[in-house]
Amino acid sequence: MSEMPAKEMDHPVPDQPAEGQAMQGASEVAGGETAAALEAAVAADSAKGQAAAQESVQEADFSPLRSTSAAPQVDPGSIALLLDVPLRVTVELGRARMPVRQVLEIQNGTVVELDKLAGDAVDVYVNDQLMARGEVVVVDDRFGVRITQVVARGADAGPT
Repeated sequence: MSEMPAKEMDHPVPDQPAEGQAMQGASEVAGGETAAALEAAVAADSAKGQAAAQESVQEADFSPLRSTSAAPQVDPGSIALLLDVPLRVTVELGRARMPVRQVLEIQNGTVVELDKLAGDAVDVYVNDQLMARGEVVVVDDRFGVRITQVVARGADAGPT
């Protein structure tokens, strides 16, 4: 085990044994006076630390909370609080498994075959939870989904 360099202290420590010597007892270091001086210095440092800790500790004083009438009164069971929360809706046409080689070969014009047939119902997920199935429709040049079946809760883990 390597020796750590001695740190400077607020008060000197008299007659420390030389490196490599074993301390044979506090009373034998340089007579009983050195041991007593060392014990007194340690006790003084301990007392200073305790006094400083007691001086810096203060009890917190908080004023009581005021109720404001400006806060809206809402029924805790009301769903109205959640009606404007945005949700992510995903429609899955189908899935495909491909090796890395095939994925790296994808370019403009590549056709990826899915596991569903044309005309099969698509899955509608809300926040990765399967909520419904439906058929693809076109509305004013945009795709849409006509819901044909609402799925029971917990029917699927969601898209991966």
